[in-house]
Amino acid sequence: MRGNLVAVPTDCPQRDERLGWTADAQLIMNTAAHRFDLGAFLLKWTRDIRDGQSADGAFPDVAPRVVADVDGAPGWGDAGVLVPWRGYLHSGRRELLVENLPAMTRFMDH
Repeated sequence: MRGNLVAVPTDCPQRDERLGWTADAQLIMNTAAHRFDLGAFLLKWTRDIRDGQSADGAFPDVAPRVVADVDGAPGWGDAGVLVPWRGYLHSGRRELLVENLPAMTRFMDH
């Protein structure tokens, strides 16, 4: 698991898959946060998610955003809300909520 948490959360080591798919990360977030101190990692990666947020509020399915026109799918887009929240619950780092709340609100209005 540790090898899949370098700069972006990747989903599998056995093939050339190095994109930060948001659904994969949000699904494993509770386990990863329980096993590792992810505070700094999540501050960085949630910035990547926010940077990819579209004008209409949808979060990208991949962060950093390298795949165009793939935004806001259920499960994937939800990561922009679930990852900061779960990260906060596990780490207690309020800045995860403070930095992400405006983007989370835009997504919920989407």
